[in-house]
Amino acid sequence: MDGLYKTPESLAAITGQPGEELRNWTIVERTIATKITVLPLQNFSEGPVFDRNRAESEKTISLRPLQLAAVYGRTDLLPILLKFSDVDELPEHSGLTALFLSLWFCHLEMADVLFQLGAHPSSCYGVNTLHAAAGRGLIGEITRIVDEYHVEPDVEDTDGATPTIYALTLPLEQAIEVIDLLRDKGARSDLTFGIEGWTYVELARAMDNERLALYLEDDRESTIGPE
Repeated sequence: MDGLYKTPESLAAITGQPGEELRNWTIVERTIATKITVLPLQNFSEGPVFDRNRAESEKTISLRPLQLAAVYGRTDLLPILLKFSDVDELPEHSGLTALFLSLWFCHLEMADVLFQLGAHPSSCYGVNTLHAAAGRGLIGEITRIVDEYHVEPDVEDTDGATPTIYALTLPLEQAIEVIDLLRDKGARSDLTFGIEGWTYVELARAMDNERLALYLEDDRESTIGPE
């Protein structure tokens, strides 16, 4: 199946197959190992202590052909796949939609087509597409998701992580740009996370990102005053 997504010439080989075979093919699930940072609070333990090895390790995710096409940015496969799949379909063993994956892997043309075809940012399970946009520093897509789809800028994943937490892994200037945009859209700087009540400042510091921690500290104080 990998060859189908890596070599565009293979498209002709499947479009001529009988409809029933294509229908059966679109619901086949497979797993791939890839670097994708979902549920980032799971990378922190008491302290907080940041487990960088865990954060940077490959994760195994379950995908159907529509989601796998999104991983590889194969916009040309959408017409045949969407004859038999809903644009927001979820694999049986995964909560990630094609829209989420197209943004995570920065295939913005594909994401735009999926938006136009009716994909909704909130159709994932356990996460929101805004988490992907924030985690990859996609300014235009963050604005689109919040403004056009009215997704809350502090929307939480299943572990309680907000888009701001997803942005903490970005390079400093990019992280600040994303965090500032989320603040402009209404995200709060005083939220806490986990049973210990970790702040954004503490999480950034645990990640050895002192410059970002200082920036967030100043942002928090300017918003709610010194503690």
